[in-house]
Amino acid sequence: MNEENKTALLAKLGLKPEMVQQYPGAEIFAENIYQRYIAEEYRQSDRKESDEIYRMYEPTFLHRSSGLRIECTETENYAGDEVTIKVSKVFVITLEGEKLPVTDIDFNWQMVTTSKGNIPFVALKKDSIGD
Repeated sequence: MNEENKTALLAKLGLKPEMVQQYPGAEIFAENIYQRYIAEEYRQSDRKESDEIYRMYEPTFLHRSSGLRIECTETENYAGDEVTIKVSKVFVITLEGEKLPVTDIDFNWQMVTTSKGNIPFVALKKDSIGD
């Protein structure tokens, strides 16, 4: 997905490709809307340990109502009062377990557009168990 499409898709969620979270302050990914989790692949990777040294993390935010997943890189400043969040991937996981990149979302029709066409929200996994 090109940056222009990513920006347009994220704007529908009130997000941007790069954001700064200040502490204290309102959460960018509010807990009532998103579930934050760390993918199993990242938890088991060698880069997790080196990332922690540099105050970097790779969380995924699951949009609870749609099933949309936003994979990010977070970098915390040395004072610990600011985190830069960069969106790296936007994807869904179908109920059959297929991981697909998302190019658009329509909340009125409750569908996401993927490389495999339009998929309704009801056909998407909405938990992080096993991810």
